[in-house]
Amino acid sequence: MYTYKISRNCGGVLNCLQVGIEDCPRLIIDSSTVLGLIFRMYLEPETKVGPAMTEMLYDRVLKFSPQP
Repeated sequence: MYTYKISRNCGGVLNCLQVGIEDCPRLIIDSSTVLGLIFRMYLEPETKVGPAMTEMLYDRVLKFSPQP
């Protein structure tokens, strides 16, 4: 399994992309907003073999928002 975090403050955590407030304005999502996320399976470079479909853990995205 893998995880990757995008945060304004990573605090030294591995697998985290830190974005500053000046680099990342607040995104307002409404019914007209179009977003896309792409995931892919991988091949092991040495063997060129991918994961068994019966052993796949499907990707998930968690979005946290402040209460209005």
